Amino acid sequence: MIIIKPITLTDAMITSHSIAETEVAWSALPTYAAADVVKYGNHKKYSSKQGSNLNNIPTAYPDEGAWWLDEGSTNRWNMFDLVTNIESSGTSPVSFTLTPGTPVSALHFDGIVSDTIDISVSDGVSEVYARTVDTRTRDILSWADFYYEPYRYKKYVILHDLPRGVANPVITITLTSSTGTCSLEGFIFGIHYVLGDSMAEGANYTRLSYSQFDKDNFGTVRLTPRGGASKANVRVSLDPRSVDRVMNLLEEFDAQVLSWSAVSSMDLQFFRPFAIRGVYRSPFSLDVAKYVRADLTLEIEGI
Repeated sequence: MIIIKPITLTDAMITSHSIAETEVAWSALPTYAAADVVKYGNHKKYSSKQGSNLNNIPTAYPDEGAWWLDEGSTNRWNMFDLVTNIESSGTSPVSFTLTPGTPVSALHFDGIVSDTIDISVSDGVSEVYARTVDTRTRDILSWADFYYEPYRYKKYVILHDLPRGVANPVITITLTSSTGTCSLEGFIFGIHYVLGDSMAEGANYTRLSYSQFDKDNFGTVRLTPRGGASKANVRVSLDPRSVDRVMNLLEEFDAQVLSWSAVSSMDLQFFRPFAIRGVYRSPFSLDVAKYVRADLTLEIEGI
């Protein structure tokens, strides 16, 4: 089980971004009409719930008032807002450069709509890492699949091989799509930690659908399609010498959104079900077997 602790992004870290932040900053002076959109605070996006909206300060969910609806973050910032699944979308290629000022060993992408992701890392002088990930995939299980199965996009790409020894990396990400539009729901960059060996026995994955299915007294059915969320239960075998370290990490990351991957490589079976951007839920449990092994059980719920 590998986790990535996100580095908290600041405006100063964004050297360039091809998606413009076009939302107009909120002001106390104009009178906003219903559905008018503004940005306020840390790149938060709000829409006016009603007309005659004058000098009412937007407040974030769950403390919304009668005047403004919290729409998440601005289009540029959505990919960096890890507590939502709202995408950033722009004209291909979408490119951004980050200078976090601290070492980075891992990257996480989810909700991907692009043909390729190009990653370049330099030390400020020369390139020290370059990789292109083809995000299109097909499951070829028969001759019919070979001829007729369409390409789809990998929803998750997680890399744990960036050079951690670069003190001040310059990271450039470029998404390219033949459709003319790229989008990305979540992007995490940070340091990764190996908790232990994921165990296949007892591991399970479920997807929770929030679609609403209603049937009235006359038998009329109405289905309202909505999104869903992933949930995984994973057992991790720990070296007893690492128990304190793992407990400290889990306590530090309590209620924080992390990148979780129970399978180490995107090319291995069962990578996708157990690659999640989310939080671990209580309770987690630790079983000790004759002081020679410790089994950690985690329930991870995705955003």
